Amino acid sequence: MSDQVYEGLIKVRGPGDETSVKLLQRHDPAMLAGLKAYYADAILGRTDGATSRPTKEMVIMVCAAAQRSWSGMTQHMAKALDHGAKPREILEFIEAASINAGIPVLWRGTRALAEELERRGLPFE
Repeated sequence: MSDQVYEGLIKVRGPGDETSVKLLQRHDPAMLAGLKAYYADAILGRTDGATSRPTKEMVIMVCAAAQRSWSGMTQHMAKALDHGAKPREILEFIEAASINAGIPVLWRGTRALAEELERRGLPFE
């Protein structure tokens, strides 16, 4: 059962550091099941919701930026692009977040966006 839960969470979450997920799988499979139900089934993997996956990723991205979690911001920015967000949309989310979260969000976010687009060989359109 925990293998199915693990795989289901990773499928929606995407690849990355799986250390925490593996620890939960081994030592607290009930928590892993709850996390999958919340994170993967009810939010990111939901197909009947009104909000698209790219938009959800951009919301998570700006929340991470507001908390100064620059790595979280960058990870969810990449996931937003993976799921079809346009660079202009990401830029506008970053700009809007900077109103309350501050100018560092604007500078770090725009730099991260430029670096991610360069890494992928994508133009800003």
